[in-house]
Amino acid sequence: MSSKPEAVVKVCQQCQEEKPAAAFFPSPLHADGFTDRCKRCVFERSRQEQARREKRAQHEAAPLQGSR
Repeated sequence: MSSKPEAVVKVCQQCQEEKPAAAFFPSPLHADGFTDRCKRCVFERSRQEQARREKRAQHEAAPLQGSR
């Protein structure tokens, strides 16, 4: 009677790779209990968004630096 539970695997909606459930963040909003994107893709998107915000901030601040 001691059978191992099946390992939960899921396909990331961004990179389309099949990964174990541990590669996804828990989410009570999703039926399977995990986010749609794997942790790696979530982190990568976060880095891209941060770089975009920094670039925008530099662009918006540039005219102010030389207008004295």
